[in-house]
Amino acid sequence: VPTYRLKNRVALNECAAIEYLGAKMHYNLKVGRDCTMQDLLDRYDAVFIGVGLWKSRPLPIPGADQPDIIRGIDYLRVRCVGESWEIGKNLIVIGGGNVAFDVARTAIRSGAKRVTLLCLEARDEQTADEFEIEDGEEEGIQILNRVGPLSIERDANGKIVGVRVQKISSLFDDQGKFAPHYLEGTEII
Repeated sequence: VPTYRLKNRVALNECAAIEYLGAKMHYNLKVGRDCTMQDLLDRYDAVFIGVGLWKSRPLPIPGADQPDIIRGIDYLRVRCVGESWEIGKNLIVIGGGNVAFDVARTAIRSGAKRVTLLCLEARDEQTADEFEIEDGEEEGIQILNRVGPLSIERDANGKIVGVRVQKISSLFDDQGKFAPHYLEGTEII
């Protein structure tokens, strides 16, 4: 959770309040290494597993498998513990959900001058909360809707020079399955 949304101090105070009410919290417990699920079920009347979103999905396009492509959750994890991560002044964030906006808004707070979100969805289809989209726009995030990433473009030295995208007319087929329909002749970088 980005610190602009939830300060670590506030989270720790909330956890302390819950523990004060009698709950016992176990942090950084790995089921399978530290105990089994059955151990937990045998020991407690109720078990809540709050794993959160802990891993980003890879971007399956050419050029996205290089070390200069930072996955959103990894970026947030580093930034939220106060460590620095060298970022450029112009960033592209691929996605239209809450995590994409967390990354974009954190990047702005970390010194990025221009942040552009590339979203498969139309504005009214984005999965981010409405206030996230509005707040992101107010902070200067540029949003390009209905575009799908095709490749990460690089110069002769391997430096990123852009993202090749193509416009999309629809995201789902007649049965409601995810099947983006790309519009011919609409590629841009």
